[in-house]
Amino acid sequence: MSKRLYNMGEYIGKKFGEWTVVKHSHFDKSSEFWTVRCNCGYETTQRVDYVLKGKSNSCKSCAMKKFRTGEEVPCENCGSIIYKSSAQLDRSKSGKHFCSKKCARSYYSDKVQADINSVCETCGKEFHSSLSAPRLHQGQPCSYKRDSQRGRVAI
Repeated sequence: MSKRLYNMGEYIGKKFGEWTVVKHSHFDKSSEFWTVRCNCGYETTQRVDYVLKGKSNSCKSCAMKKFRTGEEVPCENCGSIIYKSSAQLDRSKSGKHFCSKKCARSYYSDKVQADINSVCETCGKEFHSSLSAPRLHQGQPCSYKRDSQRGRVAI
């Protein structure tokens, strides 16, 4: 077992960049490793000399935040905070942003259910205010009924 190069008592709880020293982790060949915690809560092991000399200042996630040009917006459905780049913000036609496809489907299915407000007089099917009645029957208007022998026949 290698001898510790640093007195851990003086370093535990100290901050180096975004890292806070938590405890001694292990030795590997000639290097000593510490367990460190980033400001965001991510915990990992880092080489002591990298932490002390500033070669490692934070986790990758926090390091990449410096290069972001977009903004954090809430998901329209669940409210969780998500990051969207400037291009994604510009590309959005509706101006709504979702954390996943599942949230988007859930949001729009709830909205569509709320839009049901009309009933076809001929067939009795419900349809959405955003849809026209003829689109209910694959392009055939409700005033036409399908007859297997003669094609469509007006009612």
